[in-house]
Amino acid sequence: MIFAGRTAAERAVQLRPNDAGAQVALGMLHYSFQYGSIESALACFEAAAVLDPSSGWARLYRAHCLHDLGRWSEAAQAYFEVDPSFFVGPNAWRYDLLREQRAWCLLQAGERDQALAEFLGIMQRYELQPGLARYQRLKELTAAAEGPLQTDLSDRLAQLRRKIDADESEDQ
Repeated sequence: MIFAGRTAAERAVQLRPNDAGAQVALGMLHYSFQYGSIESALACFEAAAVLDPSSGWARLYRAHCLHDLGRWSEAAQAYFEVDPSFFVGPNAWRYDLLREQRAWCLLQAGERDQALAEFLGIMQRYELQPGLARYQRLKELTAAAEGPLQTDLSDRLAQLRRKIDADESEDQ
């Protein structure tokens, strides 16, 4: 089914090479499945972003690809280029994840102070509204707090986790 979908998306791109949506669809198929290629996905998302600069999905997944490829400075910049107004309604949680991923990329790119400021901003948001963090994996925040930013983040992250757990208990 995945191969059929990719074949169909490739055909859509052939038939409508200026259709950003077709490029995004093909990019998602390359990005999301084990037989895909991050480099191929990146090419699709870059093409889609050129065709439609307002395409939130193209910009977001372009940043994800650069992140996954370890191109830290480019990824951080790409995350900055995603319009926050794209994240409304059911997609709103993605903006918090984007900020966390952007902070991680900044940290990996050697921009420690900027990364720390971003992580602290995320933590402050979650401390004020622990329910927002309940379903986030906090992967990069945890990695930073257990690694290069341990002295700055570990105690605060532990407190945040307790708040998240308490908030969850109250809801039950």
